[in-house]
Amino acid sequence: MLRKIFVTVAIVVGTAQPLLAASDVNPEADRKAFVKNFTDRFPKVPLKDFVNGPYSMDAGLHKQWEAKEEFPPYEFAVEKGKQMFNTPFKNGKTYGDCFPNKGIGIRQNYPKFDTKSGKVITLEEGRYGGDHRLYGFHLARQGDGHQDPERPARARRLQEG
Repeated sequence: MLRKIFVTVAIVVGTAQPLLAASDVNPEADRKAFVKNFTDRFPKVPLKDFVNGPYSMDAGLHKQWEAKEEFPPYEFAVEKGKQMFNTPFKNGKTYGDCFPNKGIGIRQNYPKFDTKSGKVITLEEGRYGGDHRLYGFHLARQGDGHQDPERPARARRLQEG
């Protein structure tokens, strides 16, 4: 009898703990703790410079980054991507027709969860309406079944305008 009471109390306490923890969720406190962690670790870096990642913490890396950005090595790919993005297919539609807002300014909407399929949809999959079978068919049509490694980066740059 005592054992049944002990087991019952243990179960009640064990299931109540996650519920109590969920009530303690505080995104603003988490954000402040996150910021404090990095500002404590790198006290010489101004908060506004953290947006530059490691380039804000090492002067040598920052100079290399600035030098590279004078003649960005990806510039040719952006121009090629813009041309591809704006060139109509045989049916008269463009890549932009596959996305909301013609594909402009949508990167922040991905990845997103599709409740209908129960899957996460990436930007690359989004143009297929979240249908993973169509996305797989597209990859298979590329020859070796692998996607162009530059395509995600090119898509991000194009949607930024």
